[in-house]
Amino acid sequence: MPFAPPPSVDPLEIRHARALSLPFGRMAPRASGLAAGRSEFGIGLHFANELRLAGAVREDAETDRLLLDYRRGVGGGWTVGGSVALVSRGGGWMDGPIDFWHGLIGSTGTPRDGVPYGRSFVTGPGYSFGSATGLSDLDLRAVREFAGGWSAGGSVKLPTGRAAGLLGSGAVDGTVDVAKRWRSGRFRFLAQAGLTFQGRATRLPGARATVPQVLLMAAWAPNSRDAYLLQIQSETSAIRTGVGASDGTHRIGSLGYRRRVGAEKWVEVHFSEDDDIGFLRGSGLLGSGPDFAWGARYVVRF
Repeated sequence: MPFAPPPSVDPLEIRHARALSLPFGRMAPRASGLAAGRSEFGIGLHFANELRLAGAVREDAETDRLLLDYRRGVGGGWTVGGSVALVSRGGGWMDGPIDFWHGLIGSTGTPRDGVPYGRSFVTGPGYSFGSATGLSDLDLRAVREFAGGWSAGGSVKLPTGRAAGLLGSGAVDGTVDVAKRWRSGRFRFLAQAGLTFQGRATRLPGARATVPQVLLMAAWAPNSRDAYLLQIQSETSAIRTGVGASDGTHRIGSLGYRRRVGAEKWVEVHFSEDDDIGFLRGSGLLGSGPDFAWGARYVVRF
């Protein structure tokens, strides 16, 4: 199998909590294309916990997602596919483990210190949401591979998620992006840039018309079975709230591991962090994002 980008690091899980279940700024890491007639199916379970208390923006919730993803090569260098998730947002279970993790990495003096566990609210200027469970919006996409490791693609998001529960935006969004991948010995690299065109969200005011994004990835594959991945993704905030801590650039780092478990089967795990890592805090390398996100995924080709 050609090398794929970081496992399951879906942008829906690595952005501000109010947009964790929305396709705002939607640009998934670009996987390699599929040959004509080949298919790929993935099923993943992903968790993201966020706490942000800044001015009028008050967010404390965990979003869990059961994600189904399908791709198929249709010839001419094209790969098409789609994804949908069962989403549940609530108080979650990771508050305690995240406090323990923050202690290990020297993350003290953050807004999370002393905050009660198990809360579930996402509020800001003109919006307020609590817990909710249901289907997400449906994402359809197409990618064309070119010579020299280049590829270009686009996607359309259909509003199948319930906007009143922050499970979808209530609008159609679209994205375009271009990517370049290359290799050097056992190392693989990916650079990707994209632009999302957001429709008018029905329950969230202040949605930006466009959201630019950049994604950089490096990976080390010491053998044919294992790959270790490092990724940084940066994008403009999905909505304007008037609160600087919320409206700035959102940027997080992710680590991933991919293991071949069969001729055409893989298991992937990942975790993501924002600017809470002590020795990186304030460096500008990372920024706004979930306090912690992680997940696992099983992938099979046929």
